[in-house]
Amino acid sequence: MPLLLPPCSVLLVEDNALDVVLVETALEELQFLGQLEVVLGGEEAVKRLQMRPLPEVVLMDIHMPRVGGLGVMEALGVGLTKVKVVLWSSAFSPLDAVEAQAAGVHLYLEKPRTYQDLLEALGRVITC
Repeated sequence: MPLLLPPCSVLLVEDNALDVVLVETALEELQFLGQLEVVLGGEEAVKRLQMRPLPEVVLMDIHMPRVGGLGVMEALGVGLTKVKVVLWSSAFSPLDAVEAQAAGVHLYLEKPRTYQDLLEALGRVITC
């Protein structure tokens, strides 16, 4: 039986269309009843996160063209203190982890390599 996720609002910030489809598919399998909003890059994320209401969870790629996840955090400053921000990357770096923590990110993860790992990761990070 799949894990049931709480019905929260989630903003996915991802420039890779395949990763977007995988996350959407995984959330459907996990019977996610919340709201998923997708923006395709950091510049769009900054614009969206300046609007209200804020999502409860932001799942954001750290490495994107022009404005990455850390750039979004820097642009918004303390505006995200009440939002659970999770950065992830397929190129996990200890330096990125330190910078993410300094930027106030809740969690920094390596992107899951298998679909099962993705299901488990989403089950851990989508909490509200």
